[in-house]
Amino acid sequence: AELDDLLGIFSADNASIGYVRKSGTSMAAPHIAGAAALLRGAGVTNPLAIKALLLNTTDRTFWSGDQGWGYANVARLYPQRANFVTGSV
Repeated sequence: AELDDLLGIFSADNASIGYVRKSGTSMAAPHIAGAAALLRGAGVTNPLAIKALLLNTTDRTFWSGDQGWGYANVARLYPQRANFVTGSV
């Protein structure tokens, strides 16, 4: 397969009954929003905990200007859903 066939996120195509492959923030935002919704449904209700879990389960350990945090490894989210601490000062 060509590299272009391996990149991107599949999502429903609003112009047909099929799917479309796109990349970039236009596809990353709904992908991450869906992952956040699944975390919330799994009992994680604190928005900062959701953000921390999403960031800590990416495949990169640092942010870069051209790729952000990299790939969201959502398969790691569910087993990690209790690994956060919240508090106040």
